[in-house]
Amino acid sequence: MESILIAVGLAGVSLVLVTYGLLASGRLAAHSAPYQWLNVVGTVGILLSLSVQWNLSAFLLNIAWLTIGVVSLLRIYRQRSAL
Repeated sequence: MESILIAVGLAGVSLVLVTYGLLASGRLAAHSAPYQWLNVVGTVGILLSLSVQWNLSAFLLNIAWLTIGVVSLLRIYRQRSAL
C-alpha cells in the first residue's frame, strides 16, 4: 500500500506541474474549472502520499493549495449558476 500511495503522490506532483505548464503556455486559463480541478486532483494525490512520507511543510503548502482550488471552483460554479 505504501508504494501505491507514493506513486499517487508522484502522479499528483506531475499533474500539478503539467497544469502549471498549461497555464504558463496559455492553454488553460487560471479562472477556468479545468485548471482548478487539475490542481485539486493533483494536490489530493500529494496529500495522500504524505500519509506514508510525512512532511509538515509540504502538508501546509498543499492544504493551502487545495483550499485555493476549492474556493475557486465554488466561485466558478456560483457565477455560472447566477447567469
